Amino acid sequence: MIVITINGVFYDQAPSIVDNDILMSFTRTFVLIPVETKLGILTRAIKYQIVNEQLSIYNPTAQQIKNAFKYFKTECQDDCDEATISDKEALIIMFQEVTNLKSVWCTR
Repeated sequence: MIVITINGVFYDQAPSIVDNDILMSFTRTFVLIPVETKLGILTRAIKYQIVNEQLSIYNPTAQQIKNAFKYFKTECQDDCDEATISDKEALIIMFQEVTNLKSVWCTR
């Protein structure tokens, strides 16, 4: 059995420009078990299956806020071209086709 835990922070983007983006912290844990062994050319590969998964979202600590996006640099300033509404709709349709999700789940 393998347990993988990932911690981090992310910005939850506000739905409009009058609202503020929210910095959130998360922990995601996966529990894996081997289901097949001796795979691949050298018979050293192992196939795993996720048997349990947990996602926790919470307010970040002061240290996480301080270190969040410390090395993040915005490459796009005011002069960048913003995607048009039709471009965004086309991207949503493509995402929906690739993921087989309902349209309501493809947008924020």
